[in-house]
Amino acid sequence: SRASAIQRAGRAGRTRDGACIRLYSEGELNTRLPAQTAPEILSADLTPVAMLLLDWGCSRPEEILNELPFVDPPAEGSLRRALSLLEKLGAVERADSGSRYVITQHGQAIAKMPVHPRLTTCVVKASSQAKVVAAIATAALLDSDMPLGNQGAATSDLSSRVQELFTNGDAARNIEKFAARIGVDAVDSVGKALQNSSFLGDAVSSLGPALLPGFADLVAQKRGTSDGSTIYMLALGRTAILDLRNCAAAAAPDYAIVTETSTSDDGTARIRSFAPISVDSLRDIATESSVVYTEHRKGHQVRARRVVRVGSIELASTPLPTPPAEEVAAALLDAIRKLGGVFDALVKPLSRDRREKLDELRDRVRLAYSLSSRDEQAFWPPYFEALDAQAEVRSGEADEQVLEELVQPWLGACTSLSDVDLHAIL
Repeated sequence: SRASAIQRAGRAGRTRDGACIRLYSEGELNTRLPAQTAPEILSADLTPVAMLLLDWGCSRPEEILNELPFVDPPAEGSLRRALSLLEKLGAVERADSGSRYVITQHGQAIAKMPVHPRLTTCVVKASSQAKVVAAIATAALLDSDMPLGNQGAATSDLSSRVQELFTNGDAARNIEKFAARIGVDAVDSVGKALQNSSFLGDAVSSLGPALLPGFADLVAQKRGTSDGSTIYMLALGRTAILDLRNCAAAAAPDYAIVTETSTSDDGTARIRSFAPISVDSLRDIATESSVVYTEHRKGHQVRARRVVRVGSIELASTPLPTPPAEEVAAALLDAIRKLGGVFDALVKPLSRDRREKLDELRDRVRLAYSLSSRDEQAFWPPYFEALDAQAEVRSGEADEQVLEELVQPWLGACTSLSDVDLHAIL
């Protein structure tokens, strides 16, 4: 911001006369930079704040936004995303028809811990001492207030950073202090890792599974490489990039738990820290469902699969027999809508002979309609008029609805869009 630039310029003369050299023009200073820096609350992760406020007794989003005396109130969208995450973590549940949030037993367990709810969830739900150590070590590495030195900063891989954390004397003493903030059991687990290298190895190897309870929406699947970086798809539905130079392993893992990201100037999400995880571990939280869809490259043929997935990530898929007629009809109707409507999906792709045959029918109907009396015209079905409107790019939602009602009863008996004979239907 301009205010920040002016304030920083003052530092050049703090102890004696100095010069401030800006690496941009005065025009950029006056036109491109905002007058003031945006309040941190508008960009910060509000999940810890929401957890604290709920623990204090604030149970409704409107109460937090409108009644608490913030210097700068948070954005409503950011607050609701924080509450949604707490709900997914099992820390809160909805009451009073969804208008109020109530802390669960798990939420009460993590509310007093001075660590992000994602990481306290990992600690509380850890099924072994090794997983407790893995979660605490990750929390310590991500805590900007912990004086752990430059532990493995050259790599994004938490496995090597945790290993180094426990073998560095000063950092090891500090992680014991960090564990004390969480509880006695945490101190005992960390102490065991410091004294037993074999147990430490178990903790490092269990990093992925240990972090899964708090980061299920940030499971990442490798999708490809580009310019020395690996592209990942996150379970929440967006992509992120891992710079291979920041990966300690010889190759980026197929699956990972992403614990920290940043956004570059071009809007690309970049992975700053992650832990590898096996596909077998992911199956513990995966959901299984049947999916009916159309395959574009094969004339929008209807296909069905049983899919095992974590969020947007598909772990496994097996073909299924032909689905029920109503599911076939729904898949084909969805394909028609994505292609732009009935005319674009069922008329434009026709061969020349079939298109001429359909146009001939439409011409005959227009003639018959024009020769009918006004009273008779009132009883003519609206399908041909709606089709003409789409052909002339003057149709609206009503015309498309008319045509969908025309073809929908016939879709269940088809196996692809190419099977839908609009001429026969008309």
